[in-house]
Amino acid sequence: MQVPYVNEMLLTAREKGSPRTIPLGFWHTMLSFIRRNLLSIVLIAAVTGYLGWQRYSAWSYYQVLLEKKAPQFVLQAVNEQTFTADNLMGRKSLLVFWATWCPSCRSEIPVLNEIHQAHAGQHFQLLSFVLPRQESPAAIRQFLQEHSISYPVLYDNARVADQFRVTALPTLVWVNESGIIEDIHIGSSFGLKGKVEDWVGRP
Repeated sequence: MQVPYVNEMLLTAREKGSPRTIPLGFWHTMLSFIRRNLLSIVLIAAVTGYLGWQRYSAWSYYQVLLEKKAPQFVLQAVNEQTFTADNLMGRKSLLVFWATWCPSCRSEIPVLNEIHQAHAGQHFQLLSFVLPRQESPAAIRQFLQEHSISYPVLYDNARVADQFRVTALPTLVWVNESGIIEDIHIGSSFGLKGKVEDWVGRP
């Protein structure tokens, strides 16, 4: 394929003795590559743009909560222990909103167990809020036993998830020692163990 404008530009550059002339073969190779992979390039650009837009939309949606006090709530854990927003004071808290029917939520259970066992104590706690579809507390308890879940699970029959503006599962909410929401993450979080370790160790 001939590219008259590029040819003319390269010839002019050669006549002027330009040391930065790019060989004509390079342009032919690039144009050929683009022709062969145009659909893939367009798809990658579209997906990248969509993911960027999603991330921005989520950030905008949650701006009303970030750097604000966590909403008030009163819920019973599946073991009948009562938790309130006051339980978030004094140590860093990772809140996990999930459901038993959510595949991504189930895949994170082993990692969350490891995080709870490694860090739960004076400076950190992991609280999970299970959103029941039609499951009773007894059915939830059976699910927890089958999956050996060791961290506290709160039965969110009061729609606390709505107060945290949860629209997708899992959703992770990072709350500092003062009860202030620092960050909100939607979907499975890769490298979660390392993120929690860094966060807990941060002053």
